[in-house]
Formats: sequence, C-alpha cells, structure tokens
Amino acid sequence: MAVYSYITFDGTTLPTDDISQDLGTDDSLLQLVDLPNAPPYDAGGDEVATALPRIVQAHCRIVGASASDVQTTWDGLRAKRGVRGTLTLGLAGGGTRTREARLKQISAMRYGGHPIEQPVNLVFQLLGECWQGADHDDEITLGVGIVSANITNAGNIVCRDVTVTVTAQTSAITALVIENRTAGHISKIQYTGSIAAGESLVIDCAQWTVENDGTGDYEHLSRRSGHAVTEWLRLAPGVNTIYVTRTGGGATSTCKLEFHDAYA
Repeated sequence: MAVYSYITFDGTTLPTDDISQDLGTDDSLLQLVDLPNAPPYDAGGDEVATALPRIVQAHCRIVGASASDVQTTWDGLRAKRGVRGTLTLGLAGGGTRTREARLKQISAMRYGGHPIEQPVNLVFQLLGECWQGADHDDEITLGVGIVSANITNAGNIVCRDVTVTVTAQTSAITALVIENRTAGHISKIQYTGSIAAGESLVIDCAQWTVENDGTGDYEHLSRRSGHAVTEWLRLAPGVNTIYVTRTGGGATSTCKLEFHDAYA
C-alpha cells in the first residue's frame, strides 16, 4: 500500500504508479472585519478558524499488462465521475483515514506509443471538516450521583461530530446534565424533558438535532451557565473529562458517545 496517499475512492482502488497528490490542509474561514484607517479586526478571537473544505488533485498513471487492462481500469475510474463517496488515505504502518468527497472531474491526455500506460488527473472536492480516524462507541454507566469518564479523541484537532445517546433503564430520567470539563472546551448542556424507561434520548451535536424516542425534542435542550463553546458538545484532541448527572433512570442507565478521531 502506498504510504500517505489516496488509495481508494468509493470502493475503487486508485492507481499508485507515478503519483503526485495534493495532501495539504483545508483552507480557513477567516472572520476579518474592515475598520476605517486601521488593520482588520479578527472576530474569530482565540478560537481555531473553521475549516473550509477544498478541491484537491491526485495525479497518477494507470499501468496494465495490456491495452485492454488499461481500458478496463480507465472505464472503472470514469464511472466514478460526480459520485459522492469515501476517499481513503493510506498511512505508514497500514492504517487509514477517511473523508467524504465527490469526484468532480477526471482529465487525461493520450500520447502515442504507450498502449499499456495512461496518465490521469483526479479532481476531488473534499467534504466535511476533517479526516476521520478510528470510530469510537464509548458507553458510560450512570450509577449513583455525578458520573465521570475519560473520553479520548486520539486525533490532532477538535471532533465536533459527536452523537450522545442516553438510555433510561428501570425508571424515567426526568433531568439530565452533560458536561465536558476539559480546559478550553467547557460545555454544559441540560435536558429538561423526560426519557421513559427503556427509551433513548439522542443528541446529534453535528446536525444540531435532539430526538426523544424518535421524536424531535429540541426545545428541552439548553446550555447552562458557564458553557463556553459554540457547539453543544465537542471533544478536544487528547483526553476529555465528561461528567453526567441525572435524576431517575436507575443505576444501570447509560450515556453513549459516538465519535471518530479527528485529523486536520
């Protein structure tokens, strides 16, 4: 497997001969405000600027045992034009990272005298805000009182794509507070509705949705005093200390955090 290069798209293996690929970071959304007779004001403050997904190009060469083999590979790549799928980045040691992307265009020039080779250029529009590493499904059992757990985002940037699922067991949960007390990423959200025994509350922090037993219940979720980030809940790179406080539900109720390691 090629090291640190795009290796597959939407399940199709990409050519690895004579590769030259754009592996830089996303662009940054700068919030600069023009001021009269003064330098622009940076409204972003101390926050890391939001990533702007961009277009990347991957140059490579199709090589086959015969002209027919080259044509087959070429036709397979052409069929992916316009498709939205998963772009996979191969890493040293055999690991991978993935990201949603759309294959915007494929260009190629045909030169005589090389029937078993074909240079091509793939143009991808990256989507989302980061590359995704390992997926995590960390479950916390909500015993007596305030329960804490260390949740690790092993990536190198903040993960905002976090889904929280709270499931009530022996009785209804009638009050719920979830906090991330990690310095620089303080969040305190509360849910004031009721989660019936055997049912779940799902908070999708990326899509800004709240569902109680499958029904939208956005109005019962709010930020508490001291909440210091734009998101409902996010995970800093490294270890995050998560606290959950609930009323009701019994000592076997659970709070599950689903996320991925996030990489620039």
